[in-house]
Amino acid sequence: MTTIDEVCNRLLATLEESWEQNIFTLINTVFEPPSRSDLVEFCEAVRSLHRKGLAQFSWDTVKPGRCPPMSEAETVEFLRSMESWFVLADDGYWTCSKGDFGRMNIPQVVIGEAGALIGLKLEYERGTEWWTARSQTLDRILCILLAEWNPELVENLTKLDRTYTDQMWTFYGLLKDGVSEKDLKYHLLAAERMLPELVPNRKRVDRLAGQLLQVEIPEDR
Repeated sequence: MTTIDEVCNRLLATLEESWEQNIFTLINTVFEPPSRSDLVEFCEAVRSLHRKGLAQFSWDTVKPGRCPPMSEAETVEFLRSMESWFVLADDGYWTCSKGDFGRMNIPQVVIGEAGALIGLKLEYERGTEWWTARSQTLDRILCILLAEWNPELVENLTKLDRTYTDQMWTFYGLLKDGVSEKDLKYHLLAAERMLPELVPNRKRVDRLAGQLLQVEIPEDR
């Protein structure tokens, strides 16, 4: 079971950029994969954020335009009956139980500046969507690269800059696309030529290629 505090953290990190998101996208994002056991924890986490003053609610309306905030009465009723909005669809993801998703107003969770700052701090410390298989895979790729290219950073990631995170994403993409060993070594050698204070080394490239090709890339949700 995931603790309520952990789900709250996932919600704040997910909402950090957009500040608002409908409840169905949220629950399907903060749990991977979604399951029936998630609903109680999700709803309690949303209620907890509201009690702490970190979350309010609005309506994602059918008509384009600004999403109107929930009235006080609507908020009370939504908090009371939140679970009744959800049904687990045949595809395994949560959706609306009250009608056609595309033809009705849908509740949204909204955070303010305080919540966004907490979410940003969490992402900095733990990575984007740290609870997902993709995030764990990215961490593994980064550690493989750093162990060969700059071992000191493995123990002190606070000094990490985009020089290495960009390479992490590059090699994640290559592995996801099914790169061949020959092409992977070509890209590793090219990366080593670009990295500061690093002389390209074919033996190191061979070691890196061997380790990276063993990384399992998760399927897209």
